Amino acid sequence: MSKPFENVRKPLAVSSIAQLGLKMIHRLSGCTDEEVRRALQSAYSDFCRLTSCFTNTQEIEIEAGETEYPVVPYTPECFVDSITRVALNRRILKAGRDFTISTSPVVTVTIAERFVPEAYTAEQLAARPELMSRQDEKSILRVTAIELPRLNSERAPRWFYDKYGEAVVAGALVKLFGMTNKPWTDGVQAQHELVRWENYVTEARLRGIADDHSTSGCGALSALDTSGLL
Repeated sequence: MSKPFENVRKPLAVSSIAQLGLKMIHRLSGCTDEEVRRALQSAYSDFCRLTSCFTNTQEIEIEAGETEYPVVPYTPECFVDSITRVALNRRILKAGRDFTISTSPVVTVTIAERFVPEAYTAEQLAARPELMSRQDEKSILRVTAIELPRLNSERAPRWFYDKYGEAVVAGALVKLFGMTNKPWTDGVQAQHELVRWENYVTEARLRGIADDHSTSGCGALSALDTSGLL
């Protein structure tokens, strides 16, 4: 099996969603930091699930004789939820016919053997030098995946924090203001925050649809596998 994708690029700048609590706590008299934190974690997870904002395409070099290619998350504290597209060079592959996906122990794309270059021995290459050019031909597997935060995760890329932080705040406030029999319970304010939340989600989903033709998705993530060079 091919080695899992290894991020050898500059690591993502990461922020804690919990920091957004500083924008909220003064509006929630009597609410504890822990309750705010749990609401933020829940809203963060909901937003990512509803918008697929952590969509990225990994580029993996096809290895001679190798059909299996693990796909690991690029975003901190996330897991690969689904594979939306698999392409080999410029060809879109068809699920079931050209590739299959397994999920244990890690998400793995297995491509049909007809797409895999043959592995030649040193003796074969010495006897037939023309085979060298075939071995040097590079094929790139492009796997587009949707990632979601793990349970209780609150570490997010800095770009997400800057771009969608207010959306997460709105979602958390919907949950908190909507609680019953709490000092901070406020049904009117919960409805106001719900409108804001739905607008943020709709905007992010529309942006994702507009970017669907690209390989980086609405999260604008791109990852290049260079493990074969190590």
